[in-house]
Amino acid sequence: MGLLYPVTGVKFVFASSVLLCMLGWFSVLQKLQANSANLQTNCLQEQQHHHMIHQDWKLEKQQQIQSTRQLSSKGHTAHMAPHELSKQNMPKGPHKHLATHHASHSTSTTTNKKHPNKKKRLRVLMGIFTMDKAIQGPYRREFRKLFKVFPMFNDTRVCSLYDFQMAPNDELRYQCQFIYTFVVGGNKTNNARTELVDDSAPITVTPSTNHNHNHIRSKDLRSATDVTFLNIQENMNDGKSQTWFKYAAMLMQQYDLDYAGKMDSDSLPYMDKFFSWAHTYLPPPPYNAGILAGVPIDKLWWQSRSKAQMALDETEDFFKNSFGKVFHLYAAGQCYILSRDLVHTVVLEAPHSHAYQEGHEDHDISAMAFHSSKPISFHFLNLQQQFWRHPVKRYKKKVRYWRTLWHNENVRLKEVLRQRRDQIMLKTQNNNNGVVVVDDDAVFVTPEQLAAPVQTAQEEVTEGEEEEEEAEVDENGEEDNNAAEE
Repeated sequence: MGLLYPVTGVKFVFASSVLLCMLGWFSVLQKLQANSANLQTNCLQEQQHHHMIHQDWKLEKQQQIQSTRQLSSKGHTAHMAPHELSKQNMPKGPHKHLATHHASHSTSTTTNKKHPNKKKRLRVLMGIFTMDKAIQGPYRREFRKLFKVFPMFNDTRVCSLYDFQMAPNDELRYQCQFIYTFVVGGNKTNNARTELVDDSAPITVTPSTNHNHNHIRSKDLRSATDVTFLNIQENMNDGKSQTWFKYAAMLMQQYDLDYAGKMDSDSLPYMDKFFSWAHTYLPPPPYNAGILAGVPIDKLWWQSRSKAQMALDETEDFFKNSFGKVFHLYAAGQCYILSRDLVHTVVLEAPHSHAYQEGHEDHDISAMAFHSSKPISFHFLNLQQQFWRHPVKRYKKKVRYWRTLWHNENVRLKEVLRQRRDQIMLKTQNNNNGVVVVDDDAVFVTPEQLAAPVQTAQEEVTEGEEEEEEAEVDENGEEDNNAAEE
């Protein structure tokens, strides 16, 4: 026993602990090796799965190519509609999110079920505010000339609200991304309301069914279909914008539109810059929430009262309590765009907004939108980023300059759309299938040499110039001789 004591004592305990530690590390290494083997197995299985999906997609694509060639050989392809051909040749599998040039779209629910990963095309409803005055007739005429350029190049991205509503199916409505209409106060009775945001009366009226339109002097307003007559008196700051967004909210709910906006009649739009900006910076559904886009204006710039007086101003209590500042920003009325949720916020706030309205429609609309319960993303558009030029006034001494601006833009837009059409045709010819599998908006890039002129400074508005031009218009609503010659 004396010989065993040195071994069974401290040395034995130390040897046992070392052995246990080695056994523990050995078990840990075994577990790590087993986990790494499992990871490798899972990776191999996932690679095999993706390879099988890719092979299935290639097989389906080859079958589609063969079927398309067979139809082409039989002569049926020439008789197929563009949207039917694109629908038949739409790729599937891992690339099913790529859309053809004329992608079909029925409703949001149906589209999401069939193509859950497909990016939805943006659709903006734009109301161009105008009045039943002779001075406004040339503005509407130039707008229509500019919008008619798109059908000349088989471009269906711009359409009037009437044509959008009268489209035979949702596939044609889906192709229109800029839906415009001229907004006019159509009720000329003395006791008519200037704001209609409740359900007490119809929001719109038509010339054929309402006797009040007998007093409309402008011939184009009586005969054109691209006009929306609101059931209110004509006004600028007493509720016309609120009534328009009430009607826009109904249309957005009915046709699943994404954005609604307002534009002045003296704003010259650059449509190619609009599509490029909207495609890049306006998020598609369901991410189009809390967005207000326009030219920011600080209320301090036009507020003449002192800071002490403004601190006591009750109309600023909301901004002071909510944002910590008395002064606030808003979007200028020359052109601004609201997402669908902010349009509904404006409609809900309009009946209760008289406590903080200040008589400026652009300020009041932004103030209503700021009452949203969710955060707001204000897209600041500087002079280089604006897709419009403002103001482009038809002053007495600047009529020739005003016509030149619109004429040059019409010529420039035709060249831009022609180059865009050539690019799409070239991509179609280079593709073996004869099918464009890229987003058509991505192809639409304005060439640098055809870029729209940049507005570097705001034009000064001289008081009395517009009244001088209106004085040249006779009581019958006829334009002056220079406008008639145009």
